[in-house]
Amino acid sequence: MKKLTISAVFVSVLFSGTIEASDNFNEFEKVNVYQLNEHNSNTIKLKMNYAGNNFISNSDLKILENNEILQVDLVYTRFKRDADFDQSALNKKRIAQLKKAYDIFESENIKWHLIEQDGATNFKQAKDYFHGFVIHYGKSLNYKTLSNAYSEIQKEFDSYPMKNSGGVIKYESGTKIKIQPNSVTYEDGTPVTGDFEIKYREFRNAAEIAFSGIPMTFNDQNFNSVGMYEIRGEQDGKTLKLTKPAVVNFQCTKGDAGVGFYQLDENASKWKKVKQITKAESKELNPEENDKAIKKEVPIGSFSVSGGGIGTVDGKMRAVPFGKNKNWISSELLAEKKERVRFGNYSWKCYNEALIQVKDSVRELNRDDKKQEVVLTGKSIELINQKIKGNKIPGHFPVQEFAIEMKQHKDDGNRTNATLLAEGADKGHTYPSLVKGLNSSSFGVYNCDQVYRMDNRITLLPEYVDENGNKITKQHVLCVVDLNYNGSFSYNPNSITVDKKGKNVLLLFTEDKKLFVLGENEYQKLDKNSAQPTIVMTDMTKELSSTKALKEYLNI
Repeated sequence: MKKLTISAVFVSVLFSGTIEASDNFNEFEKVNVYQLNEHNSNTIKLKMNYAGNNFISNSDLKILENNEILQVDLVYTRFKRDADFDQSALNKKRIAQLKKAYDIFESENIKWHLIEQDGATNFKQAKDYFHGFVIHYGKSLNYKTLSNAYSEIQKEFDSYPMKNSGGVIKYESGTKIKIQPNSVTYEDGTPVTGDFEIKYREFRNAAEIAFSGIPMTFNDQNFNSVGMYEIRGEQDGKTLKLTKPAVVNFQCTKGDAGVGFYQLDENASKWKKVKQITKAESKELNPEENDKAIKKEVPIGSFSVSGGGIGTVDGKMRAVPFGKNKNWISSELLAEKKERVRFGNYSWKCYNEALIQVKDSVRELNRDDKKQEVVLTGKSIELINQKIKGNKIPGHFPVQEFAIEMKQHKDDGNRTNATLLAEGADKGHTYPSLVKGLNSSSFGVYNCDQVYRMDNRITLLPEYVDENGNKITKQHVLCVVDLNYNGSFSYNPNSITVDKKGKNVLLLFTEDKKLFVLGENEYQKLDKNSAQPTIVMTDMTKELSSTKALKEYLNI
């Protein structure tokens, strides 16, 4: 067995919300290309034989000792010499062989992609294509690494002198922070003596978020921020600890439905939901109430319909098509983040056509052809929605909300539901923007955000060049700023996920602190039907040297 020996540096693996474990094969992100371009930097290729699972080339993996594994692609061809050939089974064997040969790929936190090459039409062509694994590596994309990389251009802290008796801080946005008496200690737990500083800053727009390094995803969904803040304690350059919550009356950028309060686990670069915010006068929740609020985050039984309404059939709430519409789709949330999806006659046909295209990546947990219904995971639904014709499988929200929604919209039979998951939303209610009584249990990063599913989701494997056609080197991180939302989303530059129809601006940061930009107008002109586009970017390092400058450029 080949084992990669780690001598000096421990190999770490980037935490990713895309795939939790490589054994969960049906949840892999899948990308179709004509033939894989081998232009990506910071990659190692492990070649396997055609239609087999034997390595036919050796690569030196020592470079991984000083880098993180950002992603692993399993590359294969769609062409089959035998129509009954089981590609899915071969893919699983190849992954098992990779893990057997190199135990570092056993990690549950690796991000995995399937790359299917569909250009070959015969055996001679197919066997000459690359088959095997592409290992993407580089500097970490976690919060601490990115925040440090952006330190010279990100929004600065405001500092406030504080005594151990506590006090109240008033920030320029209108936010108030109460530091409780005797609530700050040294890291060893002993009380602070003498004056110290509370450092505080807010991230209120996409420019400030982009330069913060803060992750903007939660449970495979994206954040739409109504404001984030970071609070720290220091004395003479030494980091302090908070032992009693700082109470924050936070001034959001706007009042809105479906806003939750989250705390960042800075070591894992993952968010923990603290509670759901429904009113400005938000009361503090005890542990039992908080558990109930979290469970209601995605309420079981939530219902949604595209191309139809809700009616009573045999005493039960069911999807009812508009008129003779055969393109309706309904979605009902089940336990464990599964969804029961029912189809009209035409949409059922479209679903099965889409299923053929993504069959290696989607697993039906249950199927009833007579009822034209299936049970799928959220990830599988995203993959189907990339391929299905007509209506998409809708997001979900409570039945009573849908009834309100139906009264406010005149449907033409082709309506699709809003993508924001407005939990507990009241369509006729105005939400104040001041949220009172947010308990910050420790120094760190917090946010008030909505979550949404990305529409028209596609994955691109770009090559980046400057205006002179020269390849951009030392790539570190690619940030996608969608101007339809308030946020910025960080990716390994070799593989990015975007809304095909989004109002996107792309920001490419290099390890030598250069910033290249693709503007929103140029993004609209980009050929996104090709999964491997060449993106021409402009060096704007000097022009965008602050969050203020980026905000002006984005016109937000």
